[in-house]
Amino acid sequence: MSGSRRGHDFGGLEVRRLASGWVVQEVGGGRKLSPILRNMTEATEWRDARLRSERQRRKAGPRPCMCCGHVFESEGIHNRLCGSCRHRRDALGESCAVRGQVGRKAGISARQA
Repeated sequence: MSGSRRGHDFGGLEVRRLASGWVVQEVGGGRKLSPILRNMTEATEWRDARLRSERQRRKAGPRPCMCCGHVFESEGIHNRLCGSCRHRRDALGESCAVRGQVGRKAGISARQA
């Protein structure tokens, strides 16, 4: 196992024991997200705080429309177009202000992604 012990998976993140302490990382030995922590309790608390923060960020609230840029009350991360653009036939088509962008990273065209 080369320095690591059993992982504890929760919400796409796992608490993992190393020879030098505990870390939180992406499931399956992915990217380490936390600093090295002293014990499993600290690592679990760090993971839970990270998950709470991520859930809060994804909740409903004001978001800019991906098409026209108008700020509207979104139902959540899945709701990215305002009502007007959602009902337009060519939403995210030729008349969309942000066409050619990938996700929420403005300035990155589909060819660059």
